[in-house]
Amino acid sequence: MRVLITGSRRWRDETAIWDALTELVRDTDPSEVTVVHGGAVGVDRLADRGARELGMRREMHAPVRGDGPDRFRVRNQRMVDLGADLCLAFADSWASGTGMCARMARAAAIPTVDYGVNTEAR
Repeated sequence: MRVLITGSRRWRDETAIWDALTELVRDTDPSEVTVVHGGAVGVDRLADRGARELGMRREMHAPVRGDGPDRFRVRNQRMVDLGADLCLAFADSWASGTGMCARMARAAAIPTVDYGVNTEAR
């Protein structure tokens, strides 16, 4: 199972992330779950640490400077394009990179669960 995690750099509710990750492996071998994230501070790093502690695989996709000023949008689209079975969005603002990534995931027919604010299109 591939799970795309997107979230705010300011998100501090580690419990919400831990609870979401442990729910993923309740009936699944953790080594069969890959957590995909963008490597930023906040949610990405918290999810990476939780995934490591639970024995999940981790896949980090940092933005590439060569992609110019849109490098974060390009990175988010790359993660979505690689495919996922589920997207977990830990957003504190609709108008954010997190919201954008969650909407990209929905457009790619990836089921998306919101934690925090609703990231669906307005």
